[in-house]
Amino acid sequence: MFLRAAERGAHLGVLTRGLLDLLESHGPVALEAAIVAALATDAAHLGAVRHFVDHHAQARGQAPPIAVTLPDD
Repeated sequence: MFLRAAERGAHLGVLTRGLLDLLESHGPVALEAAIVAALATDAAHLGAVRHFVDHHAQARGQAPPIAVTLPDD
């Protein structure tokens, strides 16, 4: 993923941060499946991975995760 993204001039820091966010919100299995799907369609960029994470979750009937930020008290 990173090699193909770098070949296309992608900002690898942004890609890394985005993939880590997806890992935290959707888990390793969903992220890996999305990366495989993105690479299979020759779309080595964060937007494609996000698309496939959402697409696969929707196909399983899962609602999108919603971050909830609560105050310390």
